[in-house]
Amino acid sequence: MNRWRAEGQRLAEATRMSLVGVVLAALLLGAFSAEGHVPPAAGLGGLLVVGTLLHLAVYLLNDVADRHIDRTDPRRSSFPMVTGALPMAVATAVAVAALTLSVALDLLLFRVEPGRMATLYIAAAALVGYDFTGKRCRWPVLTDLLQGLGGAAVVSYGATVAGGPTFATWLTAAYATIYLMLVNGIHGGIRDVENDRRHGARTLAVLTGARGAPAEVSIPRVLRRYAMSLQTVLVLLATMPLLRLARSGAPFGTRLLPAVLAPVVALAAAVVLARALRPGLPAGTRQHLGAAQLVLGYLPAVAMAGSGRGVGLVLLGMAVMAAPLLANPWYRRGLLVATGLHHCRPDPTAER
Repeated sequence: MNRWRAEGQRLAEATRMSLVGVVLAALLLGAFSAEGHVPPAAGLGGLLVVGTLLHLAVYLLNDVADRHIDRTDPRRSSFPMVTGALPMAVATAVAVAALTLSVALDLLLFRVEPGRMATLYIAAAALVGYDFTGKRCRWPVLTDLLQGLGGAAVVSYGATVAGGPTFATWLTAAYATIYLMLVNGIHGGIRDVENDRRHGARTLAVLTGARGAPAEVSIPRVLRRYAMSLQTVLVLLATMPLLRLARSGAPFGTRLLPAVLAPVVALAAAVVLARALRPGLPAGTRQHLGAAQLVLGYLPAVAMAGSGRGVGLVLLGMAVMAAPLLANPWYRRGLLVATGLHHCRPDPTAER
């Protein structure tokens, strides 16, 4: 039993199942922001299965594309593809099967509609495209943007399933784009910088001169400014639903509360990010603050999509996003560190 549990844990790490909630929540955000009523439970369930299959395919193909880099990364030393327990051919076949099943399930569950189908295909193409162009492009900001646009397409797909995109959909999709650029270009780039540099990978952290192991990284000023610029855009986007509802004269209540919470949490995420990027910060604190910022930074998107829908749907979206993340003790400790309730030591093998 312990062996099977250990194998299951390694497989979950390899497919980043702690991050599956980010994809599933993006689908729900699109559905919550769409025209008309939220789909029934069966429709939402089918949507989440499509998202899970897409997540599985994208992360397996990411490991296929980066396998030569991952072999020298201590954080991924136990991953099945690195150890050889999951051959590359098998991983590729499973990924292709998952992509095929996601498309087939979409056709089975929902009516044939070119616009909806196109958004799913665009999402898959952009996210898989990043797998094979990320860390290889001369201008890494463009591949970060490609991944961000893939996330935006996931949001749009959720909206088309639920009846069609609205202003809230496009606003949430824009937030998802910038958020993923921040996650990939800053958090992921800083985390992987030394191993990426050894392999000649082209990431923003490498090109701007970031140095050191994950636990002792030196972050250049230009990279810190870029990170805070992205977070500032996120704060501005999170404020727009509140301004829009205020101009419409909507009375304060449970339906307006999400629009109030979005910019507040976005500002909190900005404060945490600024702390994480501060020079001379103890390594363990920096790592955990980064993990906390990943969680806090996504929550405003949920609140934005649910603005005008009520607190219940917002809480559902937050639960879908946060539950897989918080099942990982690394993210739980990160939130405790951000609130001053926990002090930590650096962990260079931690999975963010």
